[in-house]
Amino acid sequence: MDSNRIKVLAVGAAVGLVLAVVMILVLERDDDVSASPALAETTTSTRSTSTTTPAPTSVPLLVTLDCHEAHSTTSMQFMVEERANFSPAWAAKPTSCEANRNGAALTPLENRALAASKYPDETSITTLYGLCAAVDPANPYLDPTGDVTPEWSAAVNGMLALCPKHPQATALREAMTEATESARLEAAGELFYEGTFRVGVDVQPGTYAVEQASAGCYWARLDETGETIDNNFVEGASRVEATISASDYSFHNEGCGQWRKVG
Repeated sequence: MDSNRIKVLAVGAAVGLVLAVVMILVLERDDDVSASPALAETTTSTRSTSTTTPAPTSVPLLVTLDCHEAHSTTSMQFMVEERANFSPAWAAKPTSCEANRNGAALTPLENRALAASKYPDETSITTLYGLCAAVDPANPYLDPTGDVTPEWSAAVNGMLALCPKHPQATALREAMTEATESARLEAAGELFYEGTFRVGVDVQPGTYAVEQASAGCYWARLDETGETIDNNFVEGASRVEATISASDYSFHNEGCGQWRKVG
């Protein structure tokens, strides 16, 4: 074998050895890269977790009534959606009713009714429900001919906000309208009741009448010394009329009723 061929074979063997070493090094490097968490290529899959808060469930409003008739008590329960239906209670014609309410939040209508009634706290809404369910005029709050006080008017206003179709709603509203007008006239000195009133200060001059005076009604026009200018004593119940002069000092009456200016 000549020397040139030996050299070629030697060089080829050397190159093959170098390539083998390089391949070993490359393979070891790939293994290290795969094993190294710092160098390894990672794919992170992020799962989107959404927490949905369920919508609050509103508690339905339930009202329970215990209504008292002449010799019995009727209990009933009904769900209130917008406005309560009191027809079943009205059909029983109860004298009075006691109401209970579950723990549902106050409705906008209930808040308006409480504001109208001027009651001090939320628990008073059951009082208004009780008034709504009763229909017997023996209940003083349902008697439009009784003494119409500011407190009565406020309570009835709150009641009618809850039950505007109450069987006595028209009569009650008329009574409140009359009471409002009476309050205006009284403030103006053109309406008064029993007592002694200074003319031009407490009452205004003019003609006044009591439409249904009680038996035993007495009135007197007085001068500044307390002497009687004119007077009258009514033995039987009837319409009574008196004219107060601007020159009178005071007007006294007892047992008559409401005096209202008529002229």
